[in-house]
Amino acid sequence: MKQLTLLIVVLVFILNQGFAQKKYAILFGSEHQKDSTYALYSKNTTINQQEAIWNDTYLMWELLLNKGFNNEDILVLYHKGEDYPYKYPDILNNRYNPQVEHSNLFPNPTDQLNKGMSTKANMKDAIEALYNSINTDDVLFIFNFSHGWRNRILCN
Repeated sequence: MKQLTLLIVVLVFILNQGFAQKKYAILFGSEHQKDSTYALYSKNTTINQQEAIWNDTYLMWELLLNKGFNNEDILVLYHKGEDYPYKYPDILNNRYNPQVEHSNLFPNPTDQLNKGMSTKANMKDAIEALYNSINTDDVLFIFNFSHGWRNRILCN
């Protein structure tokens, strides 16, 4: 009887994996602007705003990985469409460089975490693409780290 019960539990587990909840995420890190000249000031320290936004967007991506999201199901739209350390390699330490910290996910040096420029059109396209494939039991997590601006995504 114990063997039959165990077999039923294993079969239910295996069958449920086929219908398990899928997790999707869109991380939108700052609206695209012409330049990264903005600065934050804290205790006489100047930091490039794009660097700060990249750090938080990157850490959110990493948290989602740790919570069971697949990298393929996390869309990162950031600034001009390039990973921040890819464009400014001397500014950030390796902690916020996905090619270094998660080299198993990025085997080629030119691979990027970032999948596109952070624009309203790209956000709309991403949501529309998911609309046709997402199920009612699935999870969609949207993270928006930006400032509002006329004719851009607003953060109220």
